[in-house]
Amino acid sequence: MRITTAGMLVALTGLAFAAPVPKEKVKKLEDVFGEVADPKSDCTFDMMKGDALRITVPKSHPPADLSDDHPAFPPMVAKVVEGDFVLTVRVTHAPAKGAGPATGAKGGPKVLAGISLFSEADPKSSLLFAQQHSLSGKSWTSGFVREARGGGRASGGSSGGDDRGKAVYLKLTRSGLDFKTATSTDGKTWDEFLNCSIDKLGAKLVVGPVALHNTSDDYEAVFDQYEIKPLSKDEKK
Repeated sequence: MRITTAGMLVALTGLAFAAPVPKEKVKKLEDVFGEVADPKSDCTFDMMKGDALRITVPKSHPPADLSDDHPAFPPMVAKVVEGDFVLTVRVTHAPAKGAGPATGAKGGPKVLAGISLFSEADPKSSLLFAQQHSLSGKSWTSGFVREARGGGRASGGSSGGDDRGKAVYLKLTRSGLDFKTATSTDGKTWDEFLNCSIDKLGAKLVVGPVALHNTSDDYEAVFDQYEIKPLSKDEKK
């Protein structure tokens, strides 16, 4: 039987299309984000494709105190970072549809997802940088919060709009005792948010994602494109 060149090409093309596509390997949590800070937590931590982490905070979880003067919140998944660094992450989150205030919650219904850190030398010296969605009346508004604690300093800030479910990039830069925060919609063009100094910091910091809420339903936040790298000489200027 004679097989033409065209026939061979058709046969090979069919084999190529029939070949199984290799599955994307999902990395381990500790290889990307670190270890779960509270193993007894009822929250779930699921690694997904694209090195993404989904944190689910159930409605049964004690509601976080997200009032205007809320306390410091440690990272839920953390690793130790030493020296100056720049951290970037993309965060996607939204309150559950129809979520209202949780029983016993302080402040109006809110969900918050971002990065937090504290000093190994002084755990009371901490920083929280996150995007927050807040319900006021029947309308949700989105903004950013930055709470720095150390040496008696505490400050924060927010902005308006409704960005529920839209991905946002957060960048946190440490240079000595100085911290810079910035936000972005594409991970390329950054808007400076708030800068600060924290007095009582050692060389080592415990750093990682945090997700909090005080609503009546389960809450999910997804973190991806997570990167921590040493600060370059140009970035220190």
